Amino acid sequence: MTVFTTDTLPAGHYAPPTGLSRFSGVYNDVTNTFTVTVRGTMNWAGQMGTLAWTGTRRNEFMRLFQQGIDQVWNGRFRLENTSGHVVRPTVQFVPVLNNAHMSVRVQAGVFAPEIAEHINTASHMKLYPAGLEVANGDLELRLDEGTVLPYSELIAPVTTENLNDHASQAEAYATSHANATASLRSGKAHIEFTNGSSAMTDAIRTSVRETIRYARDNLLQGRKRVPLEVTGYRNSSEARNLSLERANNVAAYVRSHGAFEAAHVTAIDGGDRYWGHRYAKIRALPLPRVLAQVDYRAAIHEFGHCLGLPDEYRLYPGMSVEDAHDEFADLCRDNRLTHPPFPEKHDSIMSCGSKVSRCHYVTILDCLKTITNDQSWVILNT
Repeated sequence: MTVFTTDTLPAGHYAPPTGLSRFSGVYNDVTNTFTVTVRGTMNWAGQMGTLAWTGTRRNEFMRLFQQGIDQVWNGRFRLENTSGHVVRPTVQFVPVLNNAHMSVRVQAGVFAPEIAEHINTASHMKLYPAGLEVANGDLELRLDEGTVLPYSELIAPVTTENLNDHASQAEAYATSHANATASLRSGKAHIEFTNGSSAMTDAIRTSVRETIRYARDNLLQGRKRVPLEVTGYRNSSEARNLSLERANNVAAYVRSHGAFEAAHVTAIDGGDRYWGHRYAKIRALPLPRVLAQVDYRAAIHEFGHCLGLPDEYRLYPGMSVEDAHDEFADLCRDNRLTHPPFPEKHDSIMSCGSKVSRCHYVTILDCLKTITNDQSWVILNT
């Protein structure tokens, strides 16, 4: 029997190449068990609103947190090598006092039914941000009490009522979104820029105006405005700031020339694409209540960062981990895995949904390859 462990690695743990986290792993080649453990020191943060932590509330949070990890991260895939070993990894979070991989700060006071007092049309994430903070090599996972609950419990009763006074308005919004999406498929939604520039030339302004000319007819039906998202791209030879500058410039022009409120037009950085991809893309966003249709739990998404996985709905320009997406993409490519597109909003666990794909096990796979010194391991569906 041989037991392989990350304790034998120079740092005493596995550090994913994305730079986002670290965790431990133990593999037994006789029992074919591989346990991945994230250790955290718990900081039960102070009172928010009228609620404060009690022992019962802490225990319930930890129960729901581990339950969510089990449901989303365990039992999805198996790892297999050319020697015929098959293992189904177990992923767990363990609170500790010492030898932690990170600190975990959990804010009290955001929990059903109190959640309804805080949410109307705004999203839970905007009011109570959660995430993994990386600073000078230190890691802090920030959560709140409500992040272990499915969004279907937190958002659906409130958002549905506020965004849809009547079913007819929801239907009108769907029609508006379908019309807007169809209009944007015409090809004009790609706003081309010249190499090395984010300037709004006369030709670019004309292109934007043609793209959004359907606004009054298609985006205001049923008194529901369809929000737009502008994503800027650059090719690999251009300066990093150009992609976001292009998005910001096009978004500003759309706001001023398309009868849009500022809140209905957002700009995001799409990063670099293949040679010649110097454009900004405009797309219509679906009705926000789509978040209520998936079993998304913020804490379980954030736990994905603890496994070294980056967000798929945004990039990290200017941050210490701005190369995380490139490293993740490289790791997937090296292991012949495809990953969801980023930065985009979709049903993936690391975007806005709960879908787990084989690529989301790539750091677990890389950890096992590293400690066993066996590159033949692959990820397969269970």
